[in-house]
Amino acid sequence: MTRREELLQVYHHKDIHYVPCFFTDFDFSQPEEIHERPKEGGRDWFGVEWEFVPAVMAPMVKPGTKRLTDICNWKEELVFPNLKSVDWEAAAARETAGWDRENKISYMMLINGIFERTHALMGCKQPLSAASRAAFPGQSGPY
Repeated sequence: MTRREELLQVYHHKDIHYVPCFFTDFDFSQPEEIHERPKEGGRDWFGVEWEFVPAVMAPMVKPGTKRLTDICNWKEELVFPNLKSVDWEAAAARETAGWDRENKISYMMLINGIFERTHALMGCKQPLSAASRAAFPGQSGPY
């Protein structure tokens, strides 16, 4: 049984006989076409400005960036990327060239989930406050 086949056993709730290694057992991609956060800094496809921070070896939202002023105004303030303009077939071919699909697990990584994206658009406090107000309507308190 290949390591790939053995790793797939986990999805069937079966035991496997070793601890998988992300660096040797997976083919990994963080698709450039998604343009979540430019690696060296710059604007992502939602217009958020990022800068590379050497201390964390990754791009972070540039301090003071606030692309969305209020979550309720998202329809008016955000411009969504045109996903039809991306050649997804070519992107997939480029991203997965050289992958060993018989022996390794294919892994695509997206950094920003819905909370991370909201945090990037608004800063940290505003999404937490909005989530709190949504979870506890009618409650007063410092937001």
